[in-house]
Amino acid sequence: MMTEHGITCGRVGLVGRRFILSVGNYEILVDGLPNVEFTDADELMDRIRAVKSELEIQQIRELWTLSKASMERFVAVVEPGRTQRELAAEASAVALAGGARSARLHRRGAGGQPTPGRPRALRRHSALPHGNLRRERPLV
Repeated sequence: MMTEHGITCGRVGLVGRRFILSVGNYEILVDGLPNVEFTDADELMDRIRAVKSELEIQQIRELWTLSKASMERFVAVVEPGRTQRELAAEASAVALAGGARSARLHRRGAGGQPTPGRPRALRRHSALPHGNLRRERPLV
């Protein structure tokens, strides 16, 4: 595709080279375009993405409103004995009804901090134990 657009030599920035693009695909690019110098363009793209358009700002505000409504529903229905799956379904229903394409809740560690490593999805049938419910601060 690059050769079809006349890009056969020079310097080309790649976004996601280190974490997204597979080694095999990178090798195909390098082998197929030997006169092109591929460089990382992640920082450049991050600077471009940092500037938000009016549409992006509006979408962020809408997402915040929807996220807040989902968590408020979660807090409203949480009680000992309910499974995490039931609680997640309640919060997810609000998000999906509000236009979300998917909804997934993850566990948080003490003080609301993410658990170390990859976020783990809630177990489907684990009941919330008694004495494990406390509200540190009100939802805003």
